[in-house]
Amino acid sequence: MRNDHPDEPRANGDLPPRTPPHPFEWVVAAISTLLLLGMIGVLLYEAIFHDDLGPAIQITVEQVVPVPPGFRVDFVAENSGDATAAGVLVEGTVTLPDGTKAAGEATLDYVPAQSARRGGIFLTEDPREHPFELLPRGFTQP
Repeated sequence: MRNDHPDEPRANGDLPPRTPPHPFEWVVAAISTLLLLGMIGVLLYEAIFHDDLGPAIQITVEQVVPVPPGFRVDFVAENSGDATAAGVLVEGTVTLPDGTKAAGEATLDYVPAQSARRGGIFLTEDPREHPFELLPRGFTQP
């Protein structure tokens, strides 16, 4: 009986001679190796030279809407930093002509790094008619 299957041992127990890999296999192996080394290089560079600056929150007013019993200030909190901020406290303050202040605040659960979240605060005075300040006041690290 003759053994015609190339991967099975011959009658004397020897395996048939191996054929060399196809050139395409070498090309795929080289590209895969370069990609792997590139990913490792990027990770090492980020680990060594990247400064962790933490969150950097900037607040921008989108619109002011009259609502009973006052005004709603819609805003966008943008985190241009490289860390997530949790429990971001945003405070809006209207300074009236007599020097008194009307304030409102909102807390955003999370503002991830390099992203934005929307929110709003309610005020009793119109922030379009008086000096108005909208600032982030604090956060916690998740």
